[in-house]
Amino acid sequence: MTNQNKIFYIYEIKNLINGKTYIGKHISKSLPDSYLGSGVYLRRAIQKYGRENFQKTIICFAENKKDLSEKEVYYIAKEKSKGKAEYNLTWGGEGGDTLSLRDQKSNKERSEKLKMYWSTEGHIEQRNLKSKETWQSKTKEELDCFRKHHSKYLYRIKGEQEYMTLRELSDKVGMSVYAVNMAAKAGTKTRLGFYVEREEKEKIETL
Repeated sequence: MTNQNKIFYIYEIKNLINGKTYIGKHISKSLPDSYLGSGVYLRRAIQKYGRENFQKTIICFAENKKDLSEKEVYYIAKEKSKGKAEYNLTWGGEGGDTLSLRDQKSNKERSEKLKMYWSTEGHIEQRNLKSKETWQSKTKEELDCFRKHHSKYLYRIKGEQEYMTLRELSDKVGMSVYAVNMAAKAGTKTRLGFYVEREEKEKIETL
């Protein structure tokens, strides 16, 4: 629960007027504290209804930041499955996934705006530097989390049950990402003697 006088905890914020909720994580020096979360939809709701109409409940404690992020992902998914956590825009954790809970139209509009902004002269160098710094700062766990949410295709060795991301499969079999992907696209046997099957993630999830 504590680490060098820090308290790691998962909390729920409930709108007492409409019943909508928000699941978040926080690191505090003492309890109780006044923190109510930083989610975009949640902050807008607080401005609309007033801070006094929101109730905070601590769900559980964690041992460290990694444990805290894992618990956040778990509880957001749990509440989403019940139709709750309406104010959560992301799945939580360390991945920074801000797209998977938005509808397709919102994602497309956001993508077009970003594309226009970063393709203008003067922003290209800034974009490349920002992108490089962002990805270099990510841990393997964070990158794996991002790939699982954003991969269009999932892969498996023909005859096996488990689908995985391209990176996960390449690590498992000890082949390059390029070689595994090309084998899957071409339908040819890999140098290790097996075939790779590739399927769209959306189709797999509806099975």
